[in-house]
Order: sequence, then C-alpha cells, then structure tokens
Amino acid sequence: MEFFLNESYAALFFDEMEEYQALISQLTNHLIRNGRNVHALNNRAVANWEIGNVEEAKADLESVLDIGADNHVPYHKLGEIYEKQGDLEGAIALYSKAVERWPSESSCYSIRAYALFCAKRWVEAIPDFDKALEIYGDWKKWYLDRATAKEKIGDWGGAEEDRQLASQLK
Repeated sequence: MEFFLNESYAALFFDEMEEYQALISQLTNHLIRNGRNVHALNNRAVANWEIGNVEEAKADLESVLDIGADNHVPYHKLGEIYEKQGDLEGAIALYSKAVERWPSESSCYSIRAYALFCAKRWVEAIPDFDKALEIYGDWKKWYLDRATAKEKIGDWGGAEEDRQLASQLK
C-alpha cells in the first residue's frame, strides 16, 4: 500500500474486483486519517476509473489538481474522462496545462496531439507530434499518426517522409 501513497499511477490493472475495492478502502482510510495526499487521491481515482466509478474518479482527480499535482498523470487521467464524456475541448485544455507544466515530457505532447487529432485539428496536432518526436524520437506510431495528419492537410510529401522514417523503426 505504501507505494500507492508515494507515486501517482496511470493504470493499475488488478485482476479481481476485490483488489480494487480493497485499495479504494485503504486509500480512503488513509485520506481520512492523514488528510489530502495527491498520490492517494490519484490512485483511488484510477482504481475507481478502472472499475467504472467515473464520477468518483473525476472528483478525486479534480481534487488532485486543486491541491497541486506534482506530475502529469492526473491531468492525463482527468482528460481521458473528459474525452469519454464527450468533452474533447475540456480534455485538450487539461492536456495543454500539462504541456505548460511539464514541457520536457513527450507524453504530454503526444496525448494532446491525439486529442487534437480526434478533434480534426490536424494543423495543431502536427507541432505536438513534432515536439514529442524531438523529445523521444523512436516512437513509430507518432510518425505514422503525424503522417496521417499531414495527409489530412494535403502535405503528401511530408506524410511520405514520415512513413519512411517510421519504416526504419521497430
């Protein structure tokens, strides 16, 4: 349980519902006894999200952001909830805050790029793919998705170049 108090996780992947319920209970008890802990709130939110308790997850993640997240995970998880609830613009706003706070994290750019991609904002998605690839250039999928975005805006040469670069990666 201790590691759930010291780091925010993006996923838990427990096998049994009882494992989720036990963790939620332990984290709730910890929060009652010790006050607000961003990692406990984040991880309780992830556990709730993974078992379908969306509103509980959303409330915990909003609390994490109110307290002050020390990493990008809660922004991404809450953005994911917003996306699933049909609020793509709200998700993009959260992802943008994560980019502002953690500009050296490739995942911040790539996650926002995918949201912009889903919103059919191809021109805006491309620079985020560019930045993600600048930070961490060995991600084949980012090249392929950037190629698709370039195709959507008629940049056929750029799309072909990205596909060639992707073909050189595993």
